[in-house]
Amino acid sequence: MFDALQRIIFCITDKCDLRCKYCLIEKSNRTISFNSAKQMIDVLMKSKKRIVEVNFSGGEPLMGHRIIKKIIEYANREAFKKKKIIKYLIISNGTILNEEIISMIKKNNIDFIISVDGSKESHDKNRIFRNGRGSYDLIKKNIEKMQDKGIKASISFVFNYNNDITRDLDALLTLRPKNAYINLEIHSKHDSCEKKAYGRSKRDDISRKIARWYVNFFEKNQELPPMPVLNHKWLKAQYDYEKYGISTKKKICISGAGRSICVDEKSRIYPCTLYKARNELLIGNANKIDEKRYEMLRVALTAYSADVNFKKCLECRANKVCNKLMCPIINTFAVGEASPNTTSFCEYALFFFDTTTRIWRKLKKRKNFLKLIKNC
Repeated sequence: MFDALQRIIFCITDKCDLRCKYCLIEKSNRTISFNSAKQMIDVLMKSKKRIVEVNFSGGEPLMGHRIIKKIIEYANREAFKKKKIIKYLIISNGTILNEEIISMIKKNNIDFIISVDGSKESHDKNRIFRNGRGSYDLIKKNIEKMQDKGIKASISFVFNYNNDITRDLDALLTLRPKNAYINLEIHSKHDSCEKKAYGRSKRDDISRKIARWYVNFFEKNQELPPMPVLNHKWLKAQYDYEKYGISTKKKICISGAGRSICVDEKSRIYPCTLYKARNELLIGNANKIDEKRYEMLRVALTAYSADVNFKKCLECRANKVCNKLMCPIINTFAVGEASPNTTSFCEYALFFFDTTTRIWRKLKKRKNFLKLIKNC
């Protein structure tokens, strides 16, 4: 039943030392037990995949770093027995770091993503401690401490349209991240879905500023900024289409269709993190997985992904380069329909398409740029 399982996401705890203003997670003091996590690692080892992944998120997962360490030690032993390669990822707010955590990250070659919202001014507006104090200075200090130990973290950047995007991007690069992932602030604390929070003119203004920043960065440094969503996905697609006439294949995310499992702090199991806390999509707990329900959801999602109608995409200006990697569950939560053509996710995709189109028009005749994009 778990032949295709590739990833387990442990939402280790719902505890967090920050009180970010846009966070949707209800805080408490719950943390997953080691025995429950151990049982789920045993499930992952039943997969026929040779390379498997274990991700840790929260709350703030490093508030449970001793449990994470025990899980990793157990998973490594089991992976060795099964001759599997196992990869780890931790998504953290970056406020908790000590020698034990640094040693664990280095020893296990853990990919590490820290949330930093641009400059100190922008970051400290939202990412605050309980007493209202900003967290930027502590996170910057911890990033530098990791770099001194040879660990290069990636950064997840939630951008608020009301901030100065150029200032925020410049500030991010002073932290020397491995990669920087841009997320538009499209969530509301009072909504469980995505929403259009800003008008087209505002989005266009930000898109132009990002494109101008990117072009200036390239012209100054003769290298690409570490921004995968622009480089790897959109600009590479622009290159492939213009150079070879290759249109990007449309697809639907089916991670929840037997490829991933999310385990929350109560040891409850869902097909992926976006299903978390929705009882109608619960598939059991670490002690007992409802195999019939698990299989039903797997088959339903697989069938859905094969039957999506992309006709509306033909009319879209981004059609040739958008891979339409949409989540049917987010779409359903947002607008009540699973169709990828009815959700604000398309607005999100168009934002990045318009941004990279502006970059492409400016740089497509630069040989060094084309060489770098080709090899992304």
